[in-house]
Amino acid sequence: MKVTAIVVTYNRLALLKECIAALLAQDYENMDILLVDNHSTDGTIEYMNELLAENSSKIKALFLDENTGGAGGFYAGVKAAAYSDADWLWLMDDDTIPERQACSELVRAVEVIGPENKIGYISSNVYGMQGECMNTPRMKFMQKGENGYADWNCYLEHGLVKVNSATFCACFVSTDAVRQVGLPLKEYFLWGDDTEYTLRLSKYYGQAYLAGKSKVLHKRTGSQSLSIVQEENPNRMKLYFFYVRNYLINLRLYFGVLAPFAKTAHFLLMMLQILLGKSKLKGKKIAVLWKGIFAYWFRRYDTKMVKNRLDINYVSEKK
Repeated sequence: MKVTAIVVTYNRLALLKECIAALLAQDYENMDILLVDNHSTDGTIEYMNELLAENSSKIKALFLDENTGGAGGFYAGVKAAAYSDADWLWLMDDDTIPERQACSELVRAVEVIGPENKIGYISSNVYGMQGECMNTPRMKFMQKGENGYADWNCYLEHGLVKVNSATFCACFVSTDAVRQVGLPLKEYFLWGDDTEYTLRLSKYYGQAYLAGKSKVLHKRTGSQSLSIVQEENPNRMKLYFFYVRNYLINLRLYFGVLAPFAKTAHFLLMMLQILLGKSKLKGKKIAVLWKGIFAYWFRRYDTKMVKNRLDINYVSEKK
C-alpha cells in the first residue's frame, strides 16, 4: 500500500523541519512526502530545495505563486497526488508531528476494516503540547446498525470508532475516494474546508473512522478551540470571516435548509454578547461576524465551485 504524506506549509520553517523529520522517521517504509509551500518568505523555499536535492526519490514539492490559504494548499496537493501511484494520501499541516507508528497504524486500520468496505477517511488521534485532546473528530452517535443499536463501536477492540467529520490534522484519504468525490474547496481559503471535505467523503464515499493508536502531536500555539468571543490577537480577526462564512455554507450543504438560519441567529446573539460583555476588539469582532453572515446570505463566494464540488474535472479546471 503506497502512501503519500501531503504537508501544507507557510512561513513556519522550524515546525516544518520537525514535521518532515517525524515523517522520515516513520516505521512504515512505503511512503513518500509531497510538500506544498504557500509562497513562504522565511527561508522555507530554500530549505525545501535543499531537501529535494538530497532526497528527490522520497520528497517532492509544489511551490505556489501566492498564499492560497490552507484550503488552497490542500487543493493543490490532493490534485497533484490524485492520479499518482499513491493508494492513500495523509493530509497534514506543518505543525503536525506524527509519532513513529502513526502511519503504520493507519495502514493496519485499513486492513482491519477490509477491502470490501469503502472507507471515507481515517483520522489520526490528535493531542496537544500538554497531552490534551485536540482536533477531535465528530462522532455520529445516532448512526445505527441493522439491529437498531448504535454501532460506532463496532471496531472498538481494534482502537477504531466511527466518525463523520474531522480536520486535516493527519487525515488519511484513499485516492479512489478523491477521484469519486472531487477535491477540497480552495474557495474556502481557511477554516471549514477540512470539515466540508470530510463530511463529503463520509456522505458520498464511505464510512469514516478515528484510529486511536495512530497518534500525532499538534504543535499549535494555544490548544483552545476557535472562539471569536475569546480571540485577543488582532492579526487573526480578519480570518474569522472565513470561519463564519464557511460554517454557514457547510451547514446548508450537509444539515439542511434550516441549519444556517439557526446558526445565523447564534452569530447575532454572539454579536450582542460581544457588545455587552468585556470582550476585547469589539468593533472588529462584530464587523467580521457581520461580514461573514452577509457573504453567505448574499452568495459572495464561488457558488458554482461549491455546487460542482463532486466533479473532480470541473474543480480541477478552476484557476
